[in-house]
Amino acid sequence: MINDHRISIIIYSTPLHFLLNTPSFYTQGSFIFSPGMNWIYSTPQIFIPPKLPDILKQYIKAAIRTQPHDLLSWSAYYFKCVHAGMIPPVKKHLEFPIFANPGSLTPGFLHVLIHQLGREGYVRTSVLYEKWLGLTLNKCELDRMLLLHHYRGKVDIMEFVAIAAGHLCKTLSATMTLVCELLTSEPEGGSAKIPLPWFIHLYRLLAELDCGPARQDEIVVQDIILPFGER
Repeated sequence: MINDHRISIIIYSTPLHFLLNTPSFYTQGSFIFSPGMNWIYSTPQIFIPPKLPDILKQYIKAAIRTQPHDLLSWSAYYFKCVHAGMIPPVKKHLEFPIFANPGSLTPGFLHVLIHQLGREGYVRTSVLYEKWLGLTLNKCELDRMLLLHHYRGKVDIMEFVAIAAGHLCKTLSATMTLVCELLTSEPEGGSAKIPLPWFIHLYRLLAELDCGPARQDEIVVQDIILPFGER
């Protein structure tokens, strides 16, 4: 009986015009192409890593949970992280409701960035851009956030999380609630406590800045100005 799994491997590893134009037959566990073709594909010649099925299963689960805007770019960065032993760009669970604007930041994506970068300290803007684009998020959206606080070279992670949360919420109280949920070390669904000095610092920062969602006229003006400035 012909093994369907083996057939699919042969088909995908063989140029299409050979499959269409060359007679073939199956014999003794191998495909032999004829006439004049001595190509033989057998089980010993095709090595499938034992971990491959589990790797693909984890990848499919991650893609379903994360729902990236650009699946191809996200997949390339996902496997790059897996290969390098870095934290991959994966949400903990599927986010509801599904975001209305493809490529826009959501609390779930912000959780992923915190998981990759940590909650405290500084990060280079180049690394932040790499993680942001790895999630296939809109680059101009990150440009606007960094421009708001004039970040150059490196970014305070907690401050960035607060500013990003401000872009997702309409009021300061809602923003601080989201900031606490993002930065807390409590289990999910718990009290979402953060240290009081963190809260005071971030509250003062947000009170001084206009971090609310950008209005359409502001987006148009910033998209015109940003290309002429330093991004």
